[in-house]
Order: sequence, then structure tokens, then C-alpha cells
Amino acid sequence: TVKEKNVALKIASPMGDIYLDHASITEICGKLGDKDLQFDLNKKSSSSSENAYSLEFKKSGTSDTFVLNSSKVELTLPLPKDAVSSPAATRKSGNFTYKIDGKDAEFDKESKLAKLKLDQTKEFSVLSNKAAEKQIRASIKLSTVKLNKVSASSDGKIKLTISKGDGNTPTYYYVYRSTKKSSGYKKIGSVKYLSKDTYTYTNSTNLKKGTKYYYKVRGYYKSDGVVVYTKYSTVKYATCKKTRK
Repeated sequence: TVKEKNVALKIASPMGDIYLDHASITEICGKLGDKDLQFDLNKKSSSSSENAYSLEFKKSGTSDTFVLNSSKVELTLPLPKDAVSSPAATRKSGNFTYKIDGKDAEFDKESKLAKLKLDQTKEFSVLSNKAAEKQIRASIKLSTVKLNKVSASSDGKIKLTISKGDGNTPTYYYVYRSTKKSSGYKKIGSVKYLSKDTYTYTNSTNLKKGTKYYYKVRGYYKSDGVVVYTKYSTVKYATCKKTRK
């Protein structure tokens, strides 16, 4: 039990400084029981644009790891050479990579240091913003999108049936239309993902009787300002049966 309210601990390591405030020390002591703390901060790789690390808290002499639920550890780490002008920090959670939130990531370009506040993460990086966006984009494995059917009704509307394939789901499905099969496509609408396997979109405006309309769709996903699209679906068409403005 930590009785002193202002107690804190600073650990200097070859990779950077580790700082535990009163709240984090108290929480760690509560989780350790009669065990000692093993704090593993490892540098996994480095380059001119990225320094990658891993962080684990363990009960000494065991393989038991734990996370902090109500407090965080503060780390001060060097910025890679190419990250000084536009720095960022990322963490991995499951299969995804995210930017560490602004309040938990501060950068001092003059001293070339990053100050991060973390509970626990197996892998995190201090890197350039460009490298961060590339890392986030690579972690997003969107599902394929299928345009199953395009059908024209007697009232002039054209209905599309869309379904997702395997992988992470996009936020929206974007719908594109053209009067030519291989060119001239313009986005005419979108369908928001709502945890369903099949969706419909109805094109009910700017349609001319007797005109053949070609359609294709693709998925859209945005994370931390990084936009990712799926590949386009196969093209399907229908001929309008009644003019609609």
C-alpha cells in the first residue's frame, strides 16, 4: 500500500525515461500482491522515420501480465530523425493500429522528444506522421464488396442489392453510376453500414426511359484521418423503364 500521496518514481533507461506517478504506483501495488514488478520496455526496431517499442507489466517470476485500468505510465522517448518536423505516435490494439490520442502524446521538436502516457500496449511506435498514416492504412483489412443485383422497376426506379464479403466492414458503401460500362462513373449516393450482411440502394432521380445505366460500389473507411477504400465491385446494369427527374 502506498501511503504517501506525492510519491512518484522515475526510471532512466537507455531507451528513454519511465515515470510512475502516485496513482499508477498505487494501482500496480494492488495488482502485484506479494510479487515484485517486472517492467519490460523493449525496442523492437528503428529507422530514420520510426522507433517501434513493446511494453509489458509482469509479476516477477511469473508469465502473468496485467494492464492498468485507472492510471497510466509516462514515457519520454526520442523522436526519429525524419519525425521531428511532423511527429506522431501509434499503438496496436488487436488487428488495428491507431494514433495515440493528442492528450496522451506530446512532442517537443526542440528537444526531439516524445512524451507518451500509456496503460499497456504490446506494440507502439514513435514515428513521422506520414509513416503513421501508412501504418494505419496497412492495418485496415476491409472486406470485399459485392454488387449482387441491379433491377429496374416499372415506376422508373433502379434498385441495387449490396453485400459484404470477408474482412473488416467499411463505414459506408459508395454507389457509382455511368451510362458507359468502362468510364464516366460518378458517385451518386451511399449506404451506411449497420451490422447487416445485405443492403439495398434505390436510384430514383435523374433517370431516362430506355437508357442503360451501369453501377458499381466500393467500401469506405476512415480512421484517424486516414481514408481507405475497398476495390470496386463488378459492374452491373439495368435499363430504365420510366423517366424520373
